[in-house]
Amino acid sequence: MATRMTEVKPSAEPTSSLGISGTAILHGVASNDPRRQALRDACLLAQSLKDHASALTARSQAKGTKDPMTVAQGCNSMQKAIADVEALIRQLDEVLAAQVQTSNELQAHT
Repeated sequence: MATRMTEVKPSAEPTSSLGISGTAILHGVASNDPRRQALRDACLLAQSLKDHASALTARSQAKGTKDPMTVAQGCNSMQKAIADVEALIRQLDEVLAAQVQTSNELQAHT
């Protein structure tokens, strides 16, 4: 029996559903700043994981099966990975926002 693979196309831009904490004050960070790029890449990774998780769920539903990990633990490894990546994104964002704020305060006092 041939299996049909669902193609997953990651989103081109990070979604705003995560609610990055310091986004409003990042206007002082250059768009090519490696810290900002790391944050952007992490958001793209989170979205890609979400896209893959949705595709896996759709395939399971189409087959009429349930993921054994989800049944046993309430979540599967993809959902756990998504939660972990989103937590790391929030931490990275908070650090970057704090660095920008500190830098802005130092520039204001000089």
